[in-house]
Amino acid sequence: MRISPAKTLAVAVGLFFFTSNLTGSFLPIYFKEQGLELAQIVEILLFTFLVIGLLPLTLLKIVKNFERVISAGMLTTMLFFTVLIYLKSPVILGPAQGVSTATYWPSFNLLQFRLSRSRQRARTISLLSSVIPALASIVGPATGGFIIQNLGFTSLFAVSIILYLVAFLFPTRIHFKREAYKFSIPKSKTFAVFFTTFVIEGLAEASWLAYPFFVYNMSGTVFNRGLVLAASGILVSAFTFLVNWVSDIRRARV
Repeated sequence: MRISPAKTLAVAVGLFFFTSNLTGSFLPIYFKEQGLELAQIVEILLFTFLVIGLLPLTLLKIVKNFERVISAGMLTTMLFFTVLIYLKSPVILGPAQGVSTATYWPSFNLLQFRLSRSRQRARTISLLSSVIPALASIVGPATGGFIIQNLGFTSLFAVSIILYLVAFLFPTRIHFKREAYKFSIPKSKTFAVFFTTFVIEGLAEASWLAYPFFVYNMSGTVFNRGLVLAASGILVSAFTFLVNWVSDIRRARV
């Protein structure tokens, strides 16, 4: 029985989002427990975002069928957690994390449109970008906190590596159509304003370090922290669904 490309992608991103929520929110805690100072953790994020900002621009110019890069994104994410077990150097971890993020997200966003029909596009994007991530944000942190509390970070990373490998296998089964035209970077003043605003917002973002440490200090243990994040995931998911539901009724975005 042949599974449609959209369903194959749904399974792949479901595994990916679950594993990302299983581990991602605990990384600052892991870095701190490994003896890294706050400046070193910031250094990791600096290298990460430099790669995230520059690599997709390069790949768009040299890679045909850019959506194929999603497989590389899942594979490099698996390799990042493999490296994470053995190395603690910000100069290595930052670019490694940046490559994994910069190759997965742009191609994932593109695939949502490539693999969905126009009549079903809203439902497909809602499923892949809202429903699946919301469910993952509920189950992932609680499961990750439980594994860390009972087995430690190394076991959590080992489980993540296996799940990322399984997720990587699914996009390899998707048949990609030939690219009709290549993407180009907008050169308008509007895009320049957007880009500048995006950079400023990124520099002010608190969810990468301040929020994880705050929740951890308030929770006391990594398991309790996972439960807190799961509870917040439920609230955010319910609120998002309510906003979308009211928007459909009013036929205007609320």
